[in-house]
Amino acid sequence: MFSVHYSTLPWGEAIKYWLLETNPFLYNLVLRAWIYCFGQGETTVRIPSVFFGLLTIILVYQMAQKLISKRAATISSLIISLSGIHLFISTETRTYALFVLLTTISFYLFIKIFIEQKTNRTLWFFYFLTQLFLLYSHLTALTIVIIQFLLLAYFKNTDKSTRRNFIWTQATALFFWCFWLIPTMIPKLTTNSFSGWFFTYDTDSSNLLTIFNTLFINANISEFTFTLFSIILIGLIFYLFKNFPQQEKQRKDILIILMLWSFLPPVFGAFLGQYVTKYFVFSLPAFAILLAYTLDSVADKTARLALTTIFLALFIPSTFTIATNPVFSITNVMEYVKSNETERSKILVMPFNEELVLKKYFKGNSNVEGIYFNDDNLKLEERIVRYNWQTLMSPEKEYEKWMGEHTKNNDKIFLLQYDNIIGPVSIWLSNNGWIFKKEVKTKGHIGLTMYEFWSPQYNTERSSTSTPKN
Repeated sequence: MFSVHYSTLPWGEAIKYWLLETNPFLYNLVLRAWIYCFGQGETTVRIPSVFFGLLTIILVYQMAQKLISKRAATISSLIISLSGIHLFISTETRTYALFVLLTTISFYLFIKIFIEQKTNRTLWFFYFLTQLFLLYSHLTALTIVIIQFLLLAYFKNTDKSTRRNFIWTQATALFFWCFWLIPTMIPKLTTNSFSGWFFTYDTDSSNLLTIFNTLFINANISEFTFTLFSIILIGLIFYLFKNFPQQEKQRKDILIILMLWSFLPPVFGAFLGQYVTKYFVFSLPAFAILLAYTLDSVADKTARLALTTIFLALFIPSTFTIATNPVFSITNVMEYVKSNETERSKILVMPFNEELVLKKYFKGNSNVEGIYFNDDNLKLEERIVRYNWQTLMSPEKEYEKWMGEHTKNNDKIFLLQYDNIIGPVSIWLSNNGWIFKKEVKTKGHIGLTMYEFWSPQYNTERSSTSTPKN
């Protein structure tokens, strides 16, 4: 909804909000052109991501075939195809499928320059365009630039002309990137800059292995499957590093590129306490090729086939689950609210930016309002691009005032929020006499939970009392 909404605003508003948004606007620009030509149907707006995802599979196959073997190419493309997170990003209307494709193209060209030593003007031009588009696809693309500068230091014997062209190409792309970076970052350099949800969410149950596993298996799985997959994955990584010193120089150079591309972003993220898989999904193509190389290098044919089959088979339940279930669907909740609303009922939603979704899909009469405590008089579109990445906090007095004013004329509140947890809004409603009546969960891998509350007066007239669940 975010991508479609901001890609279909009038040009003046669209450019304004693209410059304020946390991530660059390349995908929104592509989507805007696509919607202009083909419309914004539920399936139609997903087709570009499907296309980008398929191109990534093809390019990974070609890279692995050229750098390693045809067998490794088959295995690596199967790993990408069966990856839960790759299937996820290839069917959602967001930038990540484009970002992964551009990352793969970038390293493909980098290998041509530094391994195959092809340095004609056409190649440099396409490399510059790729780097520029990459930087304008996602904020974390800066990590790729850093990795490639580290690789430049590794390839210290490269001729001066190639090194100079590389530095100028990267510097020029970064210069043009600053035309977006500076306007979007200046308003965010405040005391609230570190209140982003990715700095404050609970990471007690996450670790580096979680990132590695969810790059491949991206759905709820049993502890047995998680453990077995982890053992095989760690074994393959150990085998890779064990055999690394025995490789010839060119193969070592290729493996170094793939290792930095696949391991450095997740390791760096783990040091910062960040375990959101989509922020590291651009490492997946390199990881797939490395694993394919490792499986391909097992000398015994029977052991290689058995290990490859078991490794790929562990993907199937996750892949099937993601392929056959909705990612996000609020239809059941919207139907429930419409059937149970009153003349004075209201829908409150947290985080506030989900107001966009509810206003599009709710066909009832209840007012829809995002829970937003700051009195800044901003339009909803500007609130979202400025603050949707932050965990908004409010002094207790402002919180009490807002809740009191926005519920005083209602007899029912339908509260929608992420996670099946009784949060501060539910607690406030309970503490002020509102009676919890029903909980309804949305369907899909990502979902909201709806909590229905009745006011004390409405409850006294029509219902018996009830208390919230823990």
